[in-house]
Amino acid sequence: MRKKTLLKILTLCLFFISLFRISEAQAFTLGVPTLESLYNKIVAISNWIFAFLALGSVIGVVIGGIMFVASSGEPSKKTTATKMIIYSLIGVFIGSFAWALITWIGGIAEIRNI
Repeated sequence: MRKKTLLKILTLCLFFISLFRISEAQAFTLGVPTLESLYNKIVAISNWIFAFLALGSVIGVVIGGIMFVASSGEPSKKTTATKMIIYSLIGVFIGSFAWALITWIGGIAEIRNI
């Protein structure tokens, strides 16, 4: 069951990665890539990853909330739902920090995101 889920997630990731604009991909095929084109590619990839992370977090919080409400006071189900919500929020925090770090490094290096 986990292999099928992992395969579905991998297929979706590959599909969305393939949606990059051709102009961004051409920066690497027209010669030596510049620092700005490399930074733009990293930002584009991090934006996609953050979008998936945000979507997964919202789904995790919603499912955790439904599990919490449906637990009917049973302690094991209640703790499982609480952990699911907490881990989803921690994931968003870590993803936001990573995205901010990439943006901050670009600002320090004075690279403009084109």
